[in-house]
This record gives sequence, C-alpha cells and structure tokens, in this order.
Amino acid sequence: MCWNRGKLCAVISVMIVLVLLVVAYSRKSQNMSTHAASADYVGERLEEIWDTVQYCEDGDVPMNLEASIRAFENPLVQAAILQDHRRIESLLNGGMDINSVEPQDTVLFRSWTPLMAAIYVGSIPTARLLLDAGADPGMTDRYGNTLAHIAAGALVSSDVLSFAIELVGTEAIHMENRVGETLAFRATADDCHGPAKLRFLAERGADLGVPCSDGYTPLSLAKEYGHEENIATLKELLGINE
Repeated sequence: MCWNRGKLCAVISVMIVLVLLVVAYSRKSQNMSTHAASADYVGERLEEIWDTVQYCEDGDVPMNLEASIRAFENPLVQAAILQDHRRIESLLNGGMDINSVEPQDTVLFRSWTPLMAAIYVGSIPTARLLLDAGADPGMTDRYGNTLAHIAAGALVSSDVLSFAIELVGTEAIHMENRVGETLAFRATADDCHGPAKLRFLAERGADLGVPCSDGYTPLSLAKEYGHEENIATLKELLGINE
C-alpha cells in the first residue's frame, strides 16, 4: 500500500515536471518566433509610422535606423520604438519583463528599456501604455541617461521633453549623466527642436553654460556641429553679443 502510494506520487511528480518543461519550451519558442517575425516587418512598420516620428527632414527612413532596429535582440524594445501597441501587449502577456533592456550596446541604443525607446521616438501614447503596464520611469541607461536626457538629445519636441521631465522629476533639469552632460548640453545636438528645448530649459532655471567632462559647453558644441539656430538661441539666452 505504502509502496503503491509512493509510486503514484513519483509518477505524478514526473508528469508535473514534464508539463512545466513543455510550457517553458513553448514560451521560449514563441518569443524566438516572435522576434524572428519582427525582423521581417520592421521596414514596413517604419514606413507606416514615419510621418508620426518627429524628425525634421522629409524623405525615406534612414537605412542606419532601420538596420539598428532590425538588429535588436529585445523584441519589446523593438516594438516600443515601432509604436506597435498590439505587439507590446502580446509580448507582455507572454511574460516579457516590462523593464527588460536591449542587451546589444550600439551607439544609438545604449542598453535602453522599452520606455526609453518610446521616448526616443517621441511617442507619448506608447510611453503611457508602457507606464500603465508597470514601466519604471526612474531607470537610466549604462551612461546614466535618464528619460529626460534621452528626450533632450532626440529629435523630438519640447512637449516630449516636458513629459519626460515630469516622469523623472524636476531635478532632472540640473542633472548630469555619467559624462557630465546636462539636458541643455544634449538639447544642443537637436538641430530641429533645439531652440525650443533650450528656451524651455532656460525658463525653468537650467544653466546653459555648464560644460561636460570633455570641456564642451552647449554653445561650443553647437558651434562644433554648426547648428546656427542653436548658436543664435544660446547667445541670446546667455546674453552674448558678438
């Protein structure tokens, strides 16, 4: 009797283990197939959303951007930057971590979370979807960039920057990343929305003359880039007459 009961328990235990292994394998296979399928639709999806992405110049999607997105290893980050809400929800329902980072450290995407990717393309609706699902707005990338730093340096409007600052906190206006870059410094790289961002930051007390660790100030960086409108805006705000 005792032997039969023990044998039955052993059989049940083995069955449970097998079921768990099947479920785990199924989820892994689903994630892998979802990722593989996503690489095929990146170009088409970019064409669909390109008009909503806040870049200055009209025209086709830059090949380097499409190539970078195709190379993503984290399908949730990829879905966020492509503003694909249905896919985001599917991946989350499949068990993906809302705060998982892109493991591939490229120049453009530095260990970003899905929320960082959404801010980068200026998609507040996608960011709100991720926040509602539990995304952490306080995370930084490996270089210490907050959501506000990402918004400041990306080609997105000052409205997106304002949204990102609200998520991080007003202290972000004066915060430096790990290489000493302030929001004003990073905004200088934006030759489209830069002037509006710089005025927005100045109105909120940002110091527009703080240099980064390399010694560049926002003004010297604007001169290096040759961004004439940013140069003129910084000179005006700093009271420089030349």
